[in-house]
Amino acid sequence: LKLEHGRSLRDEGLEVVGKNGNEFLAHARVYALTLAKERRDGLVSIDDVRLHMEAIGIRAHHRGVWGAVFSAKLGWEPVAYVQSKIPENHARPIRLWRRAG
Repeated sequence: LKLEHGRSLRDEGLEVVGKNGNEFLAHARVYALTLAKERRDGLVSIDDVRLHMEAIGIRAHHRGVWGAVFSAKLGWEPVAYVQSKIPENHARPIRLWRRAG
């Protein structure tokens, strides 16, 4: 019961952060989809998206917005974990995503 409540709170938080960054998220999601289509294995991480966004000068309005880029509701499925390449992330595990289906 506590786990389900925690997931519910997480999902609500991601929804709020996502609504406040619609333009940012739209760009990030289009890039993620484009990258997935270009790659033979179709795998994309949030690091891939973040590095692209920063390279073109687009900054996240809130650090939590990164968690709203990928989701099963948007047709993505997590397939593996890798270590983040972003130094500030201290090599924490991040998911690799692929388009479902």
